[in-house]
Amino acid sequence: MAFAIADGVLVTPCGSLTPASQIVIDIPPRRIPARVAIVDAHMGLCRLTAQGVGARPLDLAPAAKSGDLVYAAKVNAAGQLVLAENRVKAVGFEPQRNVKVYESAAWGILGAPLLDVRGRVIGVAADDKGHHIPVPAQWVAEARDPLRDQKPVVEVLAPAEGKGTAKGPEGISAERRERFEKAYGPPASVEDEIAKMK
Repeated sequence: MAFAIADGVLVTPCGSLTPASQIVIDIPPRRIPARVAIVDAHMGLCRLTAQGVGARPLDLAPAAKSGDLVYAAKVNAAGQLVLAENRVKAVGFEPQRNVKVYESAAWGILGAPLLDVRGRVIGVAADDKGHHIPVPAQWVAEARDPLRDQKPVVEVLAPAEGKGTAKGPEGISAERRERFEKAYGPPASVEDEIAKMK
């Protein structure tokens, strides 16, 4: 599942998506082609672009706390998409991805948004156990930038396990660096590529 954060811009967990992935968004009876705009391997989130989706963009909520009322998209016994109501059980931190994680019994479909009472996005369902990670606020700002279509596709590479940081080649596995350079040429750093998008 994916949801809109701006006109023609959606967020979804990456899974095995890459910038070269061919994607079709299925909104019966329509099938809309989409492309991957950003792959953030560190967070496990992807930003997609697709024209003509027609979904209302969702705003981001401020940080949630334990006990807050939340809603998650689920499919009921009749096969209909519904919102399940629950509360945030815990707010934790996942050190491997360096992100805040919201835990709720209102887990829903992988990739579905966890919403607050005003319909704003608290996080994205990262698994089927009720864990949600927040959408980077910078993504929403960039997605709503009127010049966004003139900016390049970027893959944000996670550091190789136990080595360096995502700031330089020393933190990127040889396989990922080779794939990155094949797609984009040899960058000075990931930050340089991200800076070009601004």
